[in-house]
Formats: sequence, C-alpha cells, structure tokens
Amino acid sequence: VAQETLIEKNGIQFIVKAMMDHLDNDDIATAAVAALTRMTADDEVSAKIGEVGMHEILTAIEVKQNNAEIGMLTELYVLVGHLAFERRNLSGIVQCGGVAKVINGICAFPDNRELVRRGVQTLDNIAMGSAEHTQIVDQEGGKDCIEIVQETYENDEEILQSCRSALLS
Repeated sequence: VAQETLIEKNGIQFIVKAMMDHLDNDDIATAAVAALTRMTADDEVSAKIGEVGMHEILTAIEVKQNNAEIGMLTELYVLVGHLAFERRNLSGIVQCGGVAKVINGICAFPDNRELVRRGVQTLDNIAMGSAEHTQIVDQEGGKDCIEIVQETYENDEEILQSCRSALLS
C-alpha cells in the first residue's frame, strides 16, 4: 500500500525535485538521497525512481563532482549502485552517462578511499546486470580504472575485494 501511494501521489518526483532544488543545501540533498536509496529496496519503487529521476540523479553526480563535494558524491554513487540492482534501471544509467560519470569521479578523487570503494562497487553492480553491461563498463574504461585502483590500494584488502568482485562481473 505504501509503495502504491508513493508512486500514485508523485512522492518520488517530489523527493527528486527537492534534491535538485536544494543541491546547495547538504542537509536537504543528503536527506533526499538517503530516502531514495532506502526506497530502492522495493523493485517497483526502484524502477520508478529510475524512470522519473535517473537523469536528475546523474546530473547531481556531475554537479557534486565539479564542486568536489565528496561526501554527497559518494552517497550518490551508493544510490546509483542500488538502482543498478533493478535491471529496468540499467539502460537509464548507461544512457545518461552513469558509467563514465562514476569512472570520472574515481579518477578525479583517487585519494578518497570511501568514494573510490563506492565507485568500484557501483561499477560492479552495473556490470553484474548482464554480459552487455559488463562489456559497456569495460568499453568505457571501467576495467582499466579498476585495475589502477587495485595498484593504488594494493594494501587495502577491502578495496581489493571490491576490485576483484568487479573484475569478475
């Protein structure tokens, strides 16, 4: 019932709009991203988030990356990673440039361990969707990026595990 109400009453659109309207207010934007991330646990709601908000979510990634707002950027990677678990969202992630945006963020902030870890996990989640999505991640430079992360974080077992998982996808 709650999911139907959320979808019927345009609740997802409201949350996405609040995030975009308040990208300069970390409290509001972070709360919106956290709410969307929690809602991805339901496949139907996740698909609806992808349908009505993917462009905005990936635009927010670009804005936060350009402003070097690492905390929010990391949370947006988590959101996209969760959205990637719903197969209906994969084409939207790819079409809106999500793979390249995550790779660019990892390359722009290679010293930020948490951002790199979440970015690699997001690429892994996208690649796990299908053989086609694995190929897309590879063609966009994901494999090369992950291999560089492995070299950079050669003594960090948690990141190495994320990299190994992503390379197996």
